[in-house]
Amino acid sequence: MSDLTPEQCLGARAMLRMKRDDLARKAEVAVATLADFEAGRRNPHPRTLVAIRLALEAAGVAFISENGEGVGVRMKRSVDSIHEELFGRPRTEEERQRYRPLNETPQCKPSRANVTSTSKQNEEQDT
Repeated sequence: MSDLTPEQCLGARAMLRMKRDDLARKAEVAVATLADFEAGRRNPHPRTLVAIRLALEAAGVAFISENGEGVGVRMKRSVDSIHEELFGRPRTEEERQRYRPLNETPQCKPSRANVTSTSKQNEEQDT
């Protein structure tokens, strides 16, 4: 659990737009400890790494362990919860439509009436 790299820590803070001071406070570690760890100048005690990791996970990131392609970090919270925390309000319907994730894009399905009329038109052109 405490396998946290300086790069993951920096990446997680960047994704969360979290200041170093804020992370240090939430993890209850010294700012200098965190700065030295992120710069690769210090290898903190395992319990310190666990505290940093737990604070970042609670803020909304998930850490990816070595899986043959390298370690990483990604967001685990929804767009709505992040938006509300950043802006202090829920997204409007206009914002939902404008900034819809790709996997939420509605698929266009032809209606049965359109398929039937197109088939009849094609048959008439063939005769």
